[in-house]
Amino acid sequence: MKKAATERTPRPTGMPAHGIYAVAVSPRRMIYRQRDWQGLAIIGLALGLIPVVTWLTWPASSATFSLMLVALAVAVYLGGPGTSVVVTPDAVVIRNFFRSWRVARSLVIPRDPHHDELDTSLPIKGYPSVDIAAFHTTFNHQPMREGPWWLVEALQQVGALPDDGLHVRRIRWLNVALALGIIAAFAWAHPN
Repeated sequence: MKKAATERTPRPTGMPAHGIYAVAVSPRRMIYRQRDWQGLAIIGLALGLIPVVTWLTWPASSATFSLMLVALAVAVYLGGPGTSVVVTPDAVVIRNFFRSWRVARSLVIPRDPHHDELDTSLPIKGYPSVDIAAFHTTFNHQPMREGPWWLVEALQQVGALPDDGLHVRRIRWLNVALALGIIAAFAWAHPN
C-alpha cells in the first residue's frame, strides 16, 4: 500500500531536520556543516564556467579568467561549506574560516535557545565565547535559527564522557594557504 503524497515519513530518532544544512549523526558524534545553497550555487557556477571561459577567450586571457573563477569558488568555500561544528563525547570542535577550536565538554556552558535563539556563539567557562561561523549564512553573515537549536540537541544526544578539560585554538593552515593562493593568483593575473 502506497502512502499518500501529503503524508511525511517520520524522521528517525536522533536525526534533526534543519532545512538547508546537512547534519550527520552517529552514536559517537554529530556534525553540522553549513550548506548554504547560494554559496554552493556560486561554487558550481564558477567551476562550471571554467571550460566555457577557456574556450571563449583562448589563448589571450583564458588563464586569467579561469584563475579568477577558481579563486571565487575557493573564497566562497572558505566562507561557507568549509565551516562546521562537531560534537563528540569529550569535546566540541568548531571549524571557522581560519581557526578551529577544540573545547572540552566540561567547559561548555549549557544554553537556552528560548532566551536568545539567534546567539550563534558557544559560551565557555573561563574563556571568551567562540562564534560559530557554520551557524551563519555565507554572504550576508546572518544568523540561522536552527544552529543554536542543533547545538543544544547535539549536546543532549551525544553523551558526555570524562574529558581533558582543555580549550585548544589552532590555525587552519590549509585555509590560510588557500586564501594566500587566491591573493597570489590575483597579483599574478593583474601585475599592474
